Amino acid sequence: KACSSAKVLGAAKGDRVSLGIEAVNATSDVTATDDKDVNAGIYVSMVAVTLDADGRVTSAVADMAEPALTVMSDGGIKAPDMVETKLEQGDRYGTSSIDKEWYEHSEGFCGYLKGKTRAEVADIPSDGSDADLMALCTISIEDLQKAALDAMAAVN
Repeated sequence: KACSSAKVLGAAKGDRVSLGIEAVNATSDVTATDDKDVNAGIYVSMVAVTLDADGRVTSAVADMAEPALTVMSDGGIKAPDMVETKLEQGDRYGTSSIDKEWYEHSEGFCGYLKGKTRAEVADIPSDGSDADLMALCTISIEDLQKAALDAMAAVN
């Protein structure tokens, strides 16, 4: 999906494309008992970027998935048939933010990356103190930023 969107988002012939992934363990308690199931999950942040010859972002697509499985007290394992990403869920994801849905925050973050080098992306404060970014995106960007940096490092 990211590649098919890249040209629309600003990529040009000759740009390099790369994908970065940041995975964070979302499981807090992994001790199953006879009467308690355990939910094991992970947060996966993915950012695909295209970079021009100068290493500046020409387009970006950011997404997240939260796959999980349940280890049941009887020893069985239950997993979903399919995990939809936050972009795939669209309005159904239901961001708690009043002003925008998750995908709109993602688009804002990706738009903010355009024209930036890896060093400039690394310098973006993830604490919400960048007023220009906050006007576009108010979700936590820490893991998306790490994934973007991973993607940019892969092609430099």
